Formats: sequence, C-alpha cells, structure tokens
Amino acid sequence: MSLTVTEVDPRLIRNGCPFREAVRTPLERSEITEKVRKNVGALLNSPTDFPETDLLSAHGLDSLTSVQLTLYLEDEFGILFEDDELSIENFATLESIVGLLDKKVQE
Repeated sequence: MSLTVTEVDPRLIRNGCPFREAVRTPLERSEITEKVRKNVGALLNSPTDFPETDLLSAHGLDSLTSVQLTLYLEDEFGILFEDDELSIENFATLESIVGLLDKKVQE
C-alpha cells in the first residue's frame, strides 16, 4: 500500500516526499539537552562538556554542519522546523536549540 499526498499532512511533505508522522512521547528537557549535546559534540568533533550558553560557531558550527544538525533534530524528535524557525538565533547555542525543541515537542 502506498501513501498519496491526500493521506499525508501537507506539513510533512519535503521535496515531494512524504514523511511518516512520528509518534511522540513527552521528553524531559534534560533528555532533550543530552541528545542535542551528544549529537552536536559528534558533528563538531568536540567534547560534549561545553556550557549550554557557548556560541556553537566558536566550536566549529558552520552552514554544512547546521544543515546536518537540523536534519538530525527533525528525524530524532519527529518534528519539522518551519522556515522562520531556522534562524541563527535558534541555533546559536545548545540552550537556544533545546528551548526551540522543547517548544516543538510539546506542540
């Protein structure tokens, strides 16, 4: 059985490809923080013990790793970022990313 566009929420279409809607379970903010910290550290080849308020650009976050991070977060947390959420301010620090994710997973 294949899905058609009418069976999928239009917000779940990316480049003409439907995504399955993920079943979300509530996550604690600390769980979100740990998942983000671990992945950001891996993407930046950096230790994961830097402060949540450090600018990620100081640790090597650039445009390519930003895209990789965005895709990981969408997949890991079963969310889709709106265009206006993909801003420098929302991805500047671990704290800002976690704040955005906390809001998104509660929706």
